[in-house]
Amino acid sequence: MMGMTLLIFGAVIAGVTLALRVQIRNQILHRESEALFSATLLQRDLLLESGEGVELGQNDFDLFAIVLRTSRMRGVVAIRLFDPEGGFFDSVPVAVEDTDLADATVAQLAAEGPVAVFHEDFELAALFLESPAGDGSFVSNVSLLEVIIPLNRGDDAVRSGFAQYWIDGTSLKNEFGLLDRRLGLQSGLAFATGSLLSVLGLGWAFLRLDRTNRLLKRRTSELARANAELLLAAKTGAIGAVTSHLIHGLKNPLAGLESLMVPAGDGAGGVSAESLREAAEAARRLRGMVDEVVMILGEEKSSAHYELPVPEVLELVANRVRRRVEEKSIRFEYRGGAGGVLSNREANLVGLILVNLIENAIDASSRGGRVSLEAVVYECEIEFLVEDEGSGLPESVRGNLFQPVRSTKEGGSGIGLALSHQLAASLGGRLEWEEGVASAVTRFKVVIPISMSAVEPTQ
Repeated sequence: MMGMTLLIFGAVIAGVTLALRVQIRNQILHRESEALFSATLLQRDLLLESGEGVELGQNDFDLFAIVLRTSRMRGVVAIRLFDPEGGFFDSVPVAVEDTDLADATVAQLAAEGPVAVFHEDFELAALFLESPAGDGSFVSNVSLLEVIIPLNRGDDAVRSGFAQYWIDGTSLKNEFGLLDRRLGLQSGLAFATGSLLSVLGLGWAFLRLDRTNRLLKRRTSELARANAELLLAAKTGAIGAVTSHLIHGLKNPLAGLESLMVPAGDGAGGVSAESLREAAEAARRLRGMVDEVVMILGEEKSSAHYELPVPEVLELVANRVRRRVEEKSIRFEYRGGAGGVLSNREANLVGLILVNLIENAIDASSRGGRVSLEAVVYECEIEFLVEDEGSGLPESVRGNLFQPVRSTKEGGSGIGLALSHQLAASLGGRLEWEEGVASAVTRFKVVIPISMSAVEPTQ
């Protein structure tokens, strides 16, 4: 990153230096052309004032004397004269190539005035027909300054032609070389200073960033460890709640078995066939509960994950309470849940909660009563409603409904709703008793947030 920054900074410095170099060179060339143009005009005015016989009339040949006087300036190698259309007219010396001006150059001269071009490595053979020394040999390459200026008579704005001066460019080459060295030195100093400041600034920023990154990694590690501990605590709490649910569920069948195994009060020995059937049913319930909880605990420890549609979860719950429903001739209904999906862990724990609520509703209902189970899928949560038409909740238990209390049911432990409330909390949801319904109706609501389940709501 630091190397890329220095590379970009160096490219910017180089670009600015090159642009400044071109601008300064153009200013120097403009200075040379303006100086030569002014000298030419001065020679013209001097000739007019001296009256040396130069008649500036309609004949453009009279301008040749002005150019000849200007050519005496030090360093002029050759001169070409052109007519107003840029056609070659004459030259000094006569051995100069007779080349016309390009139309673009004529247009530029008309619009901008004098034009100067520096030729750092120019071949004299391209300018002279023969060697200036007369021996037929040419210096390989020289530096020449080409200046083209417009010519006119007096204050008349009408052009009389153009003069092209070829001037020795050695001094200009030296000046350009000095300019390049100074620009190189200044750009180097600017780059070195800027690089040093950038390295120091970026180094300090990267050190701060690295320190912040290390702190962030440490905080992330601590957060991950805390999340793992919270997850472990949640799983432990859920397993503890499931185990407590098992103990709570076993208490009623064990109490029934105990009462069935006690001999009748009339002193008769043995146990009746009806009692034995009830004992067998209680034992079956015990075995079913143990198998169910063992399965749930096994899935809690395993890494197996799958999904169950909510209607299928409702059907499983209905099958688990079917025998109780038939024993008491309860009209049991279940519906809803279309489009909802629960993970296997959620389905297991929700099943425990619903079975406990439904069994409580069956116990609270008279023979032939109605108990219903409904699932509703919303955008952000899935809701289960368990409702019965029993005697309703007494005022004495509403204040501490989800706290462990002494049960008023025969063989009850008083912790069923508390365990169900804890299981719902372990899922990130809640268990609520709904007020505002008819006095003879009891309704409990279990809410599971979608953020913790695999629900795909259709409503």
